[in-house]
Amino acid sequence: MKPSNWLLTSLLSTSLLLGCQSEAARPDYAADLGKPGLPGSGEQTLSYPEGPYGENDPQLGDVIENLKFDGYLASDGTKLTSSREVESITFADLREAGKRYAVIHVSAFWCESCTLGALDLSENAKAVLARDGAIIELLVDGTASGSDPTFAELADWIDMGGLTVNTVAPGDERVREVFPSREHAYIIDLETMQVVWRHSGLFENPSTVDRAVSTLLSQYLL
Repeated sequence: MKPSNWLLTSLLSTSLLLGCQSEAARPDYAADLGKPGLPGSGEQTLSYPEGPYGENDPQLGDVIENLKFDGYLASDGTKLTSSREVESITFADLREAGKRYAVIHVSAFWCESCTLGALDLSENAKAVLARDGAIIELLVDGTASGSDPTFAELADWIDMGGLTVNTVAPGDERVREVFPSREHAYIIDLETMQVVWRHSGLFENPSTVDRAVSTLLSQYLL
């Protein structure tokens, strides 16, 4: 589903006007969730790879720690709506679910290039999930640079892109320390938790997202 012109224009205008605002307080995710822990997560049975762990825009070969994300999750890659309950997910959860690789696209609500990249995400979601892959659209910024997105902003981002993939915010400050930069994309081997592919670039054609998903399907999820 393509976004309406008025919504896309509104988001882009808001991005340009508010992108340089000062940092706001972190949303109280725990209060909004209303419950501790992860939805449906039981005892972890897979041993998580040990560090040292990568951070500050990880490089190829870096191991990624078990980060926590909060937002709207898609179970089948065909439907994700802002009316869903806010949930949490970790890399350990993806591993326990049998996922093999994950693509992570790091975005900011105020970033026009990120907006264009998000529009590319849903087209291949079914193919990725059918091959036991996962896609995470990570908004590290809301309308203000350095400030986490609210859940309302996550919902707007979903509506703008017609997204059918996991769309999340940082679950804690560590997420921002590991993935601080917008319009970066990574492929992570969920068995080893190593970064096996990475790319960054603004306003590219094909986009950073297109490169990531195409590489995932052609080289890793065979």
